[in-house]
Amino acid sequence: MASPPGGLVSALQELRAKAITRRIDLVKAFEDSLGSSQERELGIMHKGLFKTVMGSLFGHSSLTLASIDMICETWAAGEPGSPGRYTYVRWRKFATDFDNIPPCLLYTSDAADEEDS
Repeated sequence: MASPPGGLVSALQELRAKAITRRIDLVKAFEDSLGSSQERELGIMHKGLFKTVMGSLFGHSSLTLASIDMICETWAAGEPGSPGRYTYVRWRKFATDFDNIPPCLLYTSDAADEEDS
């Protein structure tokens, strides 16, 4: 698993809890967005498309620009562009690592209480 920066861990835990509650399958969502492209087979995608898919899955209010940029840098792929930023994201590796992140318990408990009402 890639080691996310400290500030990103809690954001990922919250997103993981939302993914569990909403039954989001990141691998399927990313594969669907790529169709039958070479990027799908390689497990990489352009950073812009990655951000779009993540925003549509989790909502832009749940995903700050700083968090999505940290995700893109942590799971970066390819050669760095200017100024030292990568253009691609290892989406398959991110999705696998994301599935292994323990969810934020407070969020899952609150969501479960709301569903019971």
